Amino acid sequence: MQNNPSLEKLILSAEHESELRSIGSKVQEKALAYSEQGIEKERKMIMREVLGDSSALPQVSTTTSSAATSDEAKKIKGYDNPRKLQALLEYTAAHGPVAASMLVKKVGDPWLDDEFHDTLITFHDELVRRNKLQEE
Repeated sequence: MQNNPSLEKLILSAEHESELRSIGSKVQEKALAYSEQGIEKERKMIMREVLGDSSALPQVSTTTSSAATSDEAKKIKGYDNPRKLQALLEYTAAHGPVAASMLVKKVGDPWLDDEFHDTLITFHDELVRRNKLQEE
């Protein structure tokens, strides 16, 4: 995680780590299915597919209203790129990766979307590597 200083500060609650574990499992399942079909896809693209499929995501209770999320999206849009990612990671720590994936869609910034998926993959892999997150 040394490559991304923003990631160093990202700490997830047990509930949010569970969300990330579930998302990671779905990515693994899809990657295996693609591999069995002879299709090569980047993990980032598979992560994007999983996060785009609400039926594949863990069901989470969101305490943040749609209006508050829209306000947060407007605020993030006004930042420069590094600050956008930092704000999104702070939101991820507070609300979880599923809620953050919904927020990044509302922001509608392709750069942020790409960075978010890269960061989630990196964070997931690092937690697995450090044995802080076990695959299901």
